Amino acid sequence: EKAVVADRLRLAMVVAASRGIQVLAMAPPGCGDGCHHPYLEVADQLRKLTQDLDGHLDAVVVASDDPAHTGDWFMRFGSSFCYGRPPLDMGDPTRGLLLAARLAGE
Repeated sequence: EKAVVADRLRLAMVVAASRGIQVLAMAPPGCGDGCHHPYLEVADQLRKLTQDLDGHLDAVVVASDDPAHTGDWFMRFGSSFCYGRPPLDMGDPTRGLLLAARLAGE
């Protein structure tokens, strides 16, 4: 599914650039209206695609009026779009081992 999202975003951006669009504005793709893609991953994919098409589009603007996209959500999306997705917090690696041992009766 991640590759499908990236391919569709790339297609939209390439078509826009080929038609002379200089500034591409869009809502956060795949992050609303029934789509529930991991928004930080989508933002990072969009960042990479924007870098790949550097020089073909003057700017890519992401904006939203969706109430779910306010505050911290949009700040984190914007940060991932500009600077890349933060590393995943995997938590304490021993926690899963302890749980597995407990379930196994050890």
